[in-house]
Amino acid sequence: MTRIIGSRRFAGVLMAAAAVLPLTACGAKEFKVQQAPSGPLNAYGQVEVVPFTVELPAGTEPERRAQANELLLIVRKRLVQKLASSELFSDSGRKLILTGRLVSLDPGSQAARYMIGLGAGSGEIVADVTFSDESGNTIARGAAVGGVTAGFGGGSINSAARRLADAIYKFIASNHASVAEPVAERPTGPRGRR
Repeated sequence: MTRIIGSRRFAGVLMAAAAVLPLTACGAKEFKVQQAPSGPLNAYGQVEVVPFTVELPAGTEPERRAQANELLLIVRKRLVQKLASSELFSDSGRKLILTGRLVSLDPGSQAARYMIGLGAGSGEIVADVTFSDESGNTIARGAAVGGVTAGFGGGSINSAARRLADAIYKFIASNHASVAEPVAERPTGPRGRR
């Protein structure tokens, strides 16, 4: 009898986990450094996030280009909010200028993410990001990547846009205090997920 109760309890735990998993948004975020900062980013008191441009391959459908522009609005809004609330910059002194180009957009399949899961139908957006000073000198460069592999209703590509912004912010924060001593990322959820 105890074996049957234990099996039922285990089955109940599995069902609960299966019910909660689709409510979480899963995906990757990373910043691939192509040119490391020439010095700590705290040498700049201001930051300006210039609206990113869409530079998808020729022949990309107009609907996909429109979607890319909508995603860039999400990226910019989230990045500006995170920078404003972080107090990394004082709004006085030298200005760090952040520009970017969305170079890849694969929305994947939300239906496959929902029905199959396990990475099926995953989506990804990639932006080339450049940090410059007011004279146009490049301070740092890299590729920011945001992905979506699962989530509520299969996860939305909008989640990938938010992850892309988070990857850029994490790069800025980790290189702000000192290039040699990056700021540790603070976990904000279970197992450090955001």
